Amino acid sequence: MKIIKSENKEWQGGKGYSKKILFKPNENSIVVQEVKIGSGETAKSHYHKKQTEIFYFLNNNGYWVINGEQVEPKVGELLVVEPNDR
Repeated sequence: MKIIKSENKEWQGGKGYSKKILFKPNENSIVVQEVKIGSGETAKSHYHKKQTEIFYFLNNNGYWVINGEQVEPKVGELLVVEPNDR
């Protein structure tokens, strides 16, 4: 069993966002991250060939464009971005 505290992890800057890597057991496995996208910020569009990304939303701010469709996830919802989704 492991208990991982977000407050013990450091923020890493990215273009338009910041993230904390909370759990990454090895290079070829899952990654759990806390991600912040600031008000008025935009994260660069990208995709993954093999990786599924799952986002859990803590606030109602902003929207995402996935496969040309704009979605506005709400608090408590998950957004599952599957391999090759853009």
